[in-house]
Amino acid sequence: MKKIILSGLLLFSFFTVTAQSDLFKEDVNKLIKITVGTSDMAMLRKNFSQKMDANEKENFYKEYDAAVFSFLAEIEKYYMEHYTHDEIKQLLDFYNTPTGKKFLKDKRYVVENDFPSEFKLSMEIYQMKKKEKNTKKD
Repeated sequence: MKKIILSGLLLFSFFTVTAQSDLFKEDVNKLIKITVGTSDMAMLRKNFSQKMDANEKENFYKEYDAAVFSFLAEIEKYYMEHYTHDEIKQLLDFYNTPTGKKFLKDKRYVVENDFPSEFKLSMEIYQMKKKEKNTKKD
């Protein structure tokens, strides 16, 4: 009888953890859909294949879809390893606020345009250190 109860508890625990994991994964995929721009990927797929014949398109679609799937799987893995389910929910809540929506809209502009770069600052600091080092030698 104890074995049956223990087995039942283990089975219940397994299904509970699996269900929680599935919900976590589902929320991560919602976040990816919001932040990565999967609709842009679909548009690129269509644009890149416009001048291809049917056979070329079929081969291109297979390779493109596999590359995108792999890319999205890496992002999913990253989110699941670096964030808790609660943190993912908080991010989803944020991106559904007016500020979150504005941030997502501006994100592309920030990435593609002249948002101040840390690289430029790093180079300036490097030059300052180099100048200071040369001054000490003299």
